[in-house]
Amino acid sequence: MLLSIAMIGPVKLSTDSVHWTHKKSLKSSTMQYLDQPRSCCEYQLAYKIELHSDTARKWADSVHLLREQYSRQSVSKDDRGLEASRRVVRGPPPLHQATGDSPKWWNPPKIDFRATEAMKWYSGFDSGVGQAAYTGYDTSTGTMWVYEYSCQHDRLWEPNSIPDGDVFSRLKEAEQDVEPEPPSVRPNL
Repeated sequence: MLLSIAMIGPVKLSTDSVHWTHKKSLKSSTMQYLDQPRSCCEYQLAYKIELHSDTARKWADSVHLLREQYSRQSVSKDDRGLEASRRVVRGPPPLHQATGDSPKWWNPPKIDFRATEAMKWYSGFDSGVGQAAYTGYDTSTGTMWVYEYSCQHDRLWEPNSIPDGDVFSRLKEAEQDVEPEPPSVRPNL
């Protein structure tokens, strides 16, 4: 729902336009693409939302769950596989493959950001699609910062070199076991 709103360009969201079960907790929000989508699998989206911490936690859980699901679903039988991990990075989060200037309001603080990062590797090529979601909540201002990203032919890391964290997918050639099913309940990071 939020991505379809953002595709029209920079917008100011009101609580009436956000379909969220806790929209009463939403104070204000700003959302903007950092660049125009080049294809269905390439985009950069940044937004900040002023809301209460319990609602921010639920919103972040949703962002990361969707990133993980989309990453898993993006892999076809012709791809080499998916490598992915959940971890915490110090903010501001990295702006992968930025093609333009960041909006003036995009100034996330140096706080911990929850990260869900994935690399879908192509078969027969040394590249793939880099995908990530970063969320951080600034308790001093009640603001959640979100950066979502997907870019074809980007490399977040080398094959079989997943960053430290809670790895939820490996290349099958590197791990001869069957990939575990995604958890039904998301842990709070």
